[in-house]
Amino acid sequence: MASSVARAGTASGLCLRQVEGLSTQARQYERHSAVHAFAAPAGPVSRGPRTAVITANKKAVKRRQVILTADVEHLGKEGEMHFVKPGYFRNYLYPYQMAKIATPDIIAAIEAEKAAEEEEKRKVRDAAFQVAQSLQLVGMFVVQKKAGDNKQIFGGVSAADVAEAIRKQTLRDIPKGDIAVPEIKALGVYSTTVKLHPEVTATIKINVVPGK
Repeated sequence: MASSVARAGTASGLCLRQVEGLSTQARQYERHSAVHAFAAPAGPVSRGPRTAVITANKKAVKRRQVILTADVEHLGKEGEMHFVKPGYFRNYLYPYQMAKIATPDIIAAIEAEKAAEEEEKRKVRDAAFQVAQSLQLVGMFVVQKKAGDNKQIFGGVSAADVAEAIRKQTLRDIPKGDIAVPEIKALGVYSTTVKLHPEVTATIKINVVPGK
């Protein structure tokens, strides 16, 4: 009887120690889970936009708009506006008087000057176009040249000959350097071109006729 009670007591003590061991493992698991829950942030999704914004801000801060006051190799020509790093401006461009800060007033003045230049260029181009039209309306410019019985002329036709014919018929002086004349060795009608502007070229007809 006494041995049975002893065995029962031993079994009960063993069960109690097992239960206590399980409870201790459960508490350790809960603490471990809680630590991981606090250690893990919301996740990389929220980091992405913040990183992009910070990077964009850094890029914006690193550049400064300046106006070149001299030609700068590998950067631009005098009068141009460029974005440069502050250190490049502070240590090189500014000390050597090669650039200045592009303030709003300076930018507005430059834009106004550019607009005026573009307007002047447009007027010059339009004037050249009107001259081209007037030349083409003439129809034919007459150039007199000595010729033989076989209609072969002596000396050919030069740009100066065409320029003189234009002056006589229109009272306009066209530089001979702007006139391209093909090789002409005989009497007849030929086409030639007159460059009045980088964007305007007139094609005219010249009639080479016998003359003294």
